[in-house]
Amino acid sequence: MNKKQSLSRWAGVLACLAFTVIFAPSVGKAMAYFTNYTLAQGSRALGGFTVTTEVTETVEENQKTVSVKNTGEVPCYVRVCAAAGEQFTVEAAPETAGSWQQEADGWWYYHTYIEPGDATGPLTFTITWEKSQVQGDFNVIVIEECTPVRYQADGTPYADWDAEAKEVGVQ
Repeated sequence: MNKKQSLSRWAGVLACLAFTVIFAPSVGKAMAYFTNYTLAQGSRALGGFTVTTEVTETVEENQKTVSVKNTGEVPCYVRVCAAAGEQFTVEAAPETAGSWQQEADGWWYYHTYIEPGDATGPLTFTITWEKSQVQGDFNVIVIEECTPVRYQADGTPYADWDAEAKEVGVQ
């Protein structure tokens, strides 16, 4: 092997080494992006009062039952919806709806407000799918929102789902 070929080989080795040193740290991050998931949970404190809730979920067979407890300081209205992948059908079981009512926007609204310390009745979602389309575990995500009770001039309580509140801190 002549000197020119030897230098060319060393240049190739050094180029591979430089490539590895520069790009190898990002490979793990890229793989993590495509393979990891995380659970999201939390709340934010809003100006002047604390409205917080806690969702209880139980799963049996192909059903997920949820209820919402008001853990805040003021009465609140709540609504929930459930979501899953497109190969799943998620519907609330009508016999369990009780005080829950589904609106045109797809959300299930609890018919009355919840006092601090109280909880809603249960709402059961039934999940159906083609067994051949799903292998392994899957998630049915329950999204819950709450809003403080507001009052009209005559004292009638109502929920304002479009209200904006000033954020005063993060819990």
